Amino acid sequence: PARDWDVFLEEGMAPVFGHFPRKRSLSLFQVRATTIRQHHQQTLREALQQPHYPLLLQRFAEWLDHRAWREGLSDEQRERLAEPIPQFATPLLEKNHHKVVNRGEAFMELSAEERHALRIRIKELRYALDFFASLYPAPAVKAYLNAMSRLQDCLGIMNDITVARRLLDEAKLNGTSVARQVIEGWYGCRLDQHERQFAEVWRQYRECELPWQD
Repeated sequence: PARDWDVFLEEGMAPVFGHFPRKRSLSLFQVRATTIRQHHQQTLREALQQPHYPLLLQRFAEWLDHRAWREGLSDEQRERLAEPIPQFATPLLEKNHHKVVNRGEAFMELSAEERHALRIRIKELRYALDFFASLYPAPAVKAYLNAMSRLQDCLGIMNDITVARRLLDEAKLNGTSVARQVIEGWYGCRLDQHERQFAEVWRQYRECELPWQD
């Protein structure tokens, strides 16, 4: 919640407040939203000060140092760890690519939750290709990663718009309030704009050469 409020106020609402500097309802909402944000930040600080948090970090570091993920593996799983990396990476990338395509082709029919799931799929594929990038031709990898970055940016903004509605509910801003009507009108225009933009960004992505294919 703390990060959601940070993004909402610092990125999403900053242009709204700037465009309507004299609208009293927005000024009052800004004060209320800042108070909620500070409350969540304090809750986060208190959580991080609990002793179990540094203990978790310590145990995770030890898990990495001791390569503990190898414990309890079957013989078949150990054999897979010994395989050449391309034999693992290429099928993984191909599988994740198909999952992205299957969701993305029906983008306009997806719910907000399904669009968020698509965004996560794209992020996972991008991280995987970034990790295995040295295995494949650099120009194709660069073009593909750039196309995915544009998709992530577009979907990220649309997800922020969905999150904004939830935060307005948390702030108890009802549908008849002037502030909510202004904010939802602003975000609604942005959503329409980025839905149209997504079609072009998706087309560019689909035209990219797949770096892992010969």
